[in-house]
Amino acid sequence: MQELHHLSSYLLRVAEQYLAWAEWQKDEKDWGTYLLRAYRKRGLDKPFRQNLKKTRRQHDKQQLRNATFYRQQYQLQWEEHSYSASHGRSKGFHFQEFSDALDQSFSAEKLKNACALLSHQAVSKEKYDMGILEAVLRHVKQKNWMTSPAIALHYHSCQALLDADDDDSFQALKAQLINQRQCFTLDELRDAHLLAINCCIRRINLRKPGYLREVFDLYRSGLELDLFLTDNQLSPFTYNNIILAGLKLNEFDWVLIFLQNYQQYLPESQRQSSYSYNLARYYYELGDYQQAMPLLMQMENDDLLHNLSAKSMLAKMYYELQEYDALDSLLNSFRTYIYRKEVSYHRDFYLPFIGFMNRLVALRPYDRKGKEKLRQEVRASRAPEKDWLLKQLG
Repeated sequence: MQELHHLSSYLLRVAEQYLAWAEWQKDEKDWGTYLLRAYRKRGLDKPFRQNLKKTRRQHDKQQLRNATFYRQQYQLQWEEHSYSASHGRSKGFHFQEFSDALDQSFSAEKLKNACALLSHQAVSKEKYDMGILEAVLRHVKQKNWMTSPAIALHYHSCQALLDADDDDSFQALKAQLINQRQCFTLDELRDAHLLAINCCIRRINLRKPGYLREVFDLYRSGLELDLFLTDNQLSPFTYNNIILAGLKLNEFDWVLIFLQNYQQYLPESQRQSSYSYNLARYYYELGDYQQAMPLLMQMENDDLLHNLSAKSMLAKMYYELQEYDALDSLLNSFRTYIYRKEVSYHRDFYLPFIGFMNRLVALRPYDRKGKEKLRQEVRASRAPEKDWLLKQLG
């Protein structure tokens, strides 16, 4: 039994070593640095000098100019410094370049990390300590490192995330995504697109004009590069958001093509329900209620958000078609559904909507005071479909 335990431990260690080796093997750009370290430690001067030149050439020739590029640049500088120091040749070493390489590497990584924190902070209740971010932003600006794609991309991302009124930084971020895309991996481009989209959403929530079009353009450019496909699958959340942006901009022809072409990339368990729901939204925005309503009424979907949105969409159609009996029945079942699901966050949004709908139906045509009172309450609320409710009130 003891021997079996030792054998199992040994096999686990070998498997872990293989997994680590396999990951290292994928990153060919690090091989040169490790080889230099091996030659330096063994005192093999000639191979060290030859491979230093070769590795530098390969490093400078690559297209990528991301944070990894600057980390590897510093590591090369460190190996050369260690070699020079061990041979008593530090006098001719370029110490300023060595220091700048470290600063650039750190700045690129720090700004990239800060973007992730700021983006998550914007959609959560977390409040993060950004450490020396302000000092790094000042230093980068002072050194004028905007010619470095990795630093410029994340510098402008940070500024755009920190200040929703900083439209110049957003435009600079967008320019980096368009003009410097060859400098980043697909994973990095996807993260940068999502950062830019988050910047836009914040501005849309603040009613800043033009940013819905920016979101739509970012989604389209991301689709062209297949950035939003993971293991050949598209998240239903992303699918919904792309369609919503397109519908709000009246890009109906493009939306229909996207709806049909990308349904195949949705997870199989959610494919039909996501497609039906979004096709119903498409017909609703076209004003074709005859095709939209059956799709919504036949939906069998476990997705809470889809169901809540579908029921509110049906309620709006019943009201506009003056089918008040059907509307009353739907609102009652809608309220029961919300209480049954026991989700307080969504309850705070949709229960006011149901209350406003009931009061809207009960309003008399010439009750100006009643309309104004309801209008003010709708404006002050967080109810979904706020714009639609206000439109019905004149």
